[in-house]
Amino acid sequence: MATNNLPQPVTDGRSHDIFSWYEKWSGRVTNLGALCHGIHDAAPTAPNKIPVVGIRWPVPPLADTWLLMRFLIWSEIATCISLFDLLRGRLWHALLLGDAATAALVRMQPAANLAQEYPFTQSRSCDRPLYTYEAEQRGAKVTFYFYSTNSEPLAQSSGRQAQLYM
Repeated sequence: MATNNLPQPVTDGRSHDIFSWYEKWSGRVTNLGALCHGIHDAAPTAPNKIPVVGIRWPVPPLADTWLLMRFLIWSEIATCISLFDLLRGRLWHALLLGDAATAALVRMQPAANLAQEYPFTQSRSCDRPLYTYEAEQRGAKVTFYFYSTNSEPLAQSSGRQAQLYM
């Protein structure tokens, strides 16, 4: 995501960005305090009613000392397992360690600290973030959205539909 994907001031009031669309979407989670995105250095805006703010991470840090210690113990064990498996030629634990750590943070987080909804785009369609499975089990809504129309088949002059390859 880039800053030009964020809501831009427009004269006619019809911003065509994902945040403005989401705020008007009837299927969205209601009573949201903010819409968050990953451009943490962008200035917060409120183009409509809900503030749009940047955050560094989709999961807040653990504030409780006991939970932090539990996470550190989990991370030591997970790192050892990943290293051991890496030496045996099994790469998957090492490749997924970062995503697994974020999922563990979600699992250990008080449910009140999690977002109500975690949307992600088709740019991550080959791998749904692992933490979203944990967030969903903790009561969050997970939404996959496809915002592009450039995958539609081209109309043929003969009237037949072209083959759609996806």
